[in-house]
Amino acid sequence: MSVSKTIKQRGLLACLLLLASVGVIFSISPPHASSDGGNCQAAPQELANFEPTIPPTPVPETIFYREDDSETTLADYAGTGLVLNFWATWCAPCVREMPQLNRLKMLGDGTGFDVIAVSEDRNGTSTIKEFYATNKLDNLEVLLDKKMRLLNVLNVRGLPTTILIDSHGLEVGRAEGPAEWDQPNVLSFIKRCVGEIN
Repeated sequence: MSVSKTIKQRGLLACLLLLASVGVIFSISPPHASSDGGNCQAAPQELANFEPTIPPTPVPETIFYREDDSETTLADYAGTGLVLNFWATWCAPCVREMPQLNRLKMLGDGTGFDVIAVSEDRNGTSTIKEFYATNKLDNLEVLLDKKMRLLNVLNVRGLPTTILIDSHGLEVGRAEGPAEWDQPNVLSFIKRCVGEIN
């Protein structure tokens, strides 16, 4: 066998080994959430209106307001998963799902995610506080989106809309319209999507 033929064979063998090792690296690397929706794929039947955000996108630092009229932003909730609901007292589907969100917040305590409901009411926080008291919604913060600024920046098209945000401050999906938020399948999905398992 000639020397040149031996060199060519060794070069071909080296290339094949390199390609094989690269293939192994790709096969053992975990899938990236930014390319395929990651843990937020395959929502349960109770969340049939959920769509993953692909790729996940950073949420804005637009100001909204607490009960005492102090300013807050989504950055204040960084480090934990977040279920962000937009609602209003005049929105009948919103009103129906608020008790479920109230229960979801209780169920989510200590599991890696929080629930916040941001109102689009125009009469200030007194309207929200009265609604919470009447409906015994004692787990949710009173939060108000004055002039619909946060709603508009996030391109929310209607109420209710609920956005799931991971602990890195990325929107990973949203549900337009009401959902059964306190169901066991939904709780497991949220935990997988934005909570402690993420």
